Amino acid sequence: TSAPWTLPEALQQFPRQSGPPHVPRASFGSSSSIILDSIRAMREAWSDFLQSTSKLYSQQLRRTTLPLQMVWFTLSFGSYGILTWINTLFVTVHLENVYWNALLFAISNLPGNILSAMFMDRIGRAAMLISSVLAAAMSLVMFAVFARDNGTASIRTSGIVTSACCFQAFTIAAWNAIDCMTSELFPTTVRSTGMGVCAASGRIGAMIAQFVNGALVGNPVRLLLVASFTLVLGAITPFLLPNADMTLQPLEDDLAKRNT
Repeated sequence: TSAPWTLPEALQQFPRQSGPPHVPRASFGSSSSIILDSIRAMREAWSDFLQSTSKLYSQQLRRTTLPLQMVWFTLSFGSYGILTWINTLFVTVHLENVYWNALLFAISNLPGNILSAMFMDRIGRAAMLISSVLAAAMSLVMFAVFARDNGTASIRTSGIVTSACCFQAFTIAAWNAIDCMTSELFPTTVRSTGMGVCAASGRIGAMIAQFVNGALVGNPVRLLLVASFTLVLGAITPFLLPNADMTLQPLEDDLAKRNT
């Protein structure tokens, strides 16, 4: 092996540079161009959003967009409204072991997903949605009946928990159905915007439900009946769709095919 470099040899291999080391700095011009490019990109994105949104309410798609928004609104109002208040409802109706019952309520997601996976393609998206929403509404009615009942405590508790779990399972199946329906009913050119607009309608429904349920939580029976009535409205709305089911059918790619 060769001996290590001596100091003179090292200086020869790596000559010393005069002056302070040069550190590159971003110029003001490059920073301003980045800002301008970002503003330009946001303007283009906003313009594209407005164009796609205007197509959703055109003559070809208006009858599809508005009913779907209504379904998302009512389903969010009924499902998320109950979901976020379920522990308070259990306490208000004097259930014992609230957290165990809340765990059972959460586990009920699994049967709902299995149910939708088994029957979604067999009976179609629209039938799955309508039947699931109606079953969820009926579950809330049974919840209200058992909550008002002053009979045997064990029967009352079992009825409330079973009704709540059935409600959760059926709403999950309904959400799976409306997700498929929404993505399939919009043409490819506006599909992502349509999903976003419908989801925003659902968020508005969920927010309004918090205020309504907060005002009615002292009367759980009335709260449950209001949510049930809202879900029934959502179950009726799919009948307004011009083509409510695209199960196992090819999807449309553009608006032009709506006229054919």
